[in-house]
Amino acid sequence: MATREQLTAKLGALMGIESVEVSTGEMSLVYDLLQVSMKNIENIIFQTQGHMKQTMTDKLRKGLIQYSEECELDDLAHLSESRGCH
Repeated sequence: MATREQLTAKLGALMGIESVEVSTGEMSLVYDLLQVSMKNIENIIFQTQGHMKQTMTDKLRKGLIQYSEECELDDLAHLSESRGCH
């Protein structure tokens, strides 16, 4: 299992990651969705840590984040040139 510093470095090396904070049992990331997704981030965590503890609340939170990412990307794909609401 990797150390906190190793995990922070690997996540920070991903294109689109703006900040990473890892503490005992928690992680906070700021990232550019156009460059990296939650799936990419999870893959690095699994490669580095080998597992990730997930309670039902964690699974729900992850699902909501992934759904929000999909909605945001879909919205960006359908922006009109006028950007008006009519």
